[in-house]
Amino acid sequence: MSLLRPLRAHDLFTYNNVNLDTWTETYQLRFYLSYLVQWPDLQFIQTAPVSCLVDELGPSGSSRQLKSVPSSFFSTVGNGLGPGIKPDSSAAYVPRMSAAAAAAAAALTPADLPLPEPKAESEASDLAPTGQAPQVMGYVIGKAEGKKQELHGHVTAITVAPEYRRLGLAQGLMRLLEDSSSQVYDAYFIDLFVRPSNYLAIKMYEGLGYSVYRKVIEYYHGGGANGEDEDGYDMRKPMPRDTKRKSVRTNGRNHSVSPQNVYFEPVFRTNVT
Repeated sequence: MSLLRPLRAHDLFTYNNVNLDTWTETYQLRFYLSYLVQWPDLQFIQTAPVSCLVDELGPSGSSRQLKSVPSSFFSTVGNGLGPGIKPDSSAAYVPRMSAAAAAAAAALTPADLPLPEPKAESEASDLAPTGQAPQVMGYVIGKAEGKKQELHGHVTAITVAPEYRRLGLAQGLMRLLEDSSSQVYDAYFIDLFVRPSNYLAIKMYEGLGYSVYRKVIEYYHGGGANGEDEDGYDMRKPMPRDTKRKSVRTNGRNHSVSPQNVYFEPVFRTNVT
């Protein structure tokens, strides 16, 4: 079994086994967080049935508690404050702080420090507290953009860990994003960009109903012949709202545009038209 659920902020510290893939683009932490804030209903993750880094909220709903985490976890992914930090696995991790903050913290007595309330053993949770980070099988992140008949969902990134490929995970993640784009944003189509040299990905997308709408000249930095920038394929799949299939064409590989022609204004749930 596996868990298919919305992506959470703490998942960003557990996806190294996926993002080490050659074809997977890795962005700064703030990039992923901006997607979680603006389009939380278009971010999904699939994890193997193992534990999680943090407990669920306690009975009071006031705080989260760090569990015992193997030091190798922090040495692998870092923590956003500094690379390679290895806290003792039996203690909660304390980030580095300024001298003034350290002095203020030292002035606190143990009685002044808030302690999380213990969880009842009977409380059910999808995040089993065994002290290990969840094993990410794959994830997809997307956004909504465009106006009127250009309103669409965009697949920013989708990837599956090498050890979990050929199991149909990507198809399931794509369906979730497509359904959410169609039902929440009433999108006309879904689009994505892919390198022409990524033959396996193109074949998979075509099997899911996508087709090349146009070629974007030098869309990708590097990866082309002789070290030059590589073009990108803009692939699209019409949604039920596009009854006349105006969002797709049969000869898309013969239509070329520059990167500045593929920009759309972002759309949020409060301004869907």
